[in-house]
Amino acid sequence: QNVAPQNALQQLVLKDSFIAYWLMNDGKILVLETLDNKHNFSRLLTDGTPDLSFNPVTLTNLDQTSGLKVIQNDNKLLIANNYQLFSRYNSNGLPDSTFKSVVPPPDRFYGFSPNVYVQTDQRILIFGGFGEDGHVEFLRLNADGSLDTTFILSKEIDPELISSIYPVSDQEILLVYKGRIERLMLDCSSLQPQINASKTQACANESVK
Repeated sequence: QNVAPQNALQQLVLKDSFIAYWLMNDGKILVLETLDNKHNFSRLLTDGTPDLSFNPVTLTNLDQTSGLKVIQNDNKLLIANNYQLFSRYNSNGLPDSTFKSVVPPPDRFYGFSPNVYVQTDQRILIFGGFGEDGHVEFLRLNADGSLDTTFILSKEIDPELISSIYPVSDQEILLVYKGRIERLMLDCSSLQPQINASKTQACANESVK
C-alpha cells in the first residue's frame, strides 16, 4: 500500500534526484541529490523539516564514487571531489578556508574513490588512487589538512600492493596486502614485548630485523 510522505526527508527519498543521506552527530540529516546535473547537499532537522541555517552546497565535477566521505567533529564535512582537491565544509555548509589539504585530486580516469578515516584526534587517514596516472598513496593528514610527517610506512610495505585498508582503531589498521590480511600498528607501545623467531610485526616508522 502506498503511503503519502510525511516529511521533507521522505519526500526527498522518493524523488528521482535523490542519491543518499547521512545521519550527523547532532541528529540532523544531510541529503545529497542531483539537480541540473549538479550534486547538491542540503540538511534537514531531526524531525525531517528543512534546516534553514544550512546554506545549500553545490558541488561540481562529481560522480557516484565521490561526495561526502566523512563527518569530523563539530559536524564539519570532508568531501573528495573528482578533478578537485580534498576539501572541507563547515557545519553551515560554507567552505572551510582553514582547511588546506595537500592531497592531490583523486584518480579521475578510473574514478577510484579514496578511503578516508578520521581518527579520534581528528587526524585523517587517506588511501586511494590519485592523479591522472592513478598512483596509490597512503598518508595521514593533520586536522587542518597539512601532511602528518610522523606517519611513515615501513620500507617493507609497498602502497601499490595494498588493495584496501580497514582501520580498527587509532593504533591499528588491517591491510589487504598482496592478497593477505596484514596488521599495521601505529602505536608500538600497545604491543606486549615478546621473543618469537617465527613471527614479526612491522610498525609505522620501523623496520623488521
